[in-house]
Amino acid sequence: MKLHCLKISGFKRLKDVEVKFGDATFLIGQNNCGKSSILKAIEVLLSGENN
Repeated sequence: MKLHCLKISGFKRLKDVEVKFGDATFLIGQNNCGKSSILKAIEVLLSGENN
């Protein structure tokens, strides 16, 4: 399975975010800008959690 694009709305502090993935995608940014929240959203998507 390959993830091409992920749209996140209303998850944690992410209001309306769209992340497009390539062959190699790196999340780089300042502290407290949502990098970990994007990874957690992917984890929830793949695990089927409802939290």
